[in-house]
Amino acid sequence: MRGFQVSQMVFVAAKLRLADRVGDSGRTVSDLAADSGARPEMLLRLCRALAAFGIFAVDDAGMVSQTQKSACLRSDASPTLHYAA
Repeated sequence: MRGFQVSQMVFVAAKLRLADRVGDSGRTVSDLAADSGARPEMLLRLCRALAAFGIFAVDDAGMVSQTQKSACLRSDASPTLHYAA
């Protein structure tokens, strides 16, 4: 039931290039929203939902960081799943 929702969330994350923007050290949702043109409150909801499935990690302060799953979505990963998403 959730498969479609998760695939759509991963699609949006790839479209916004979140994994590339998060980088290796992590970034705040506010910074990511400013860079991607997304609304911060909606981006936080997306990142928290993805974190529930192990794609990104989000702390209470709104800092987003990579996980093994989100690292695959980076366009410079080898192999990358960015374009498949």
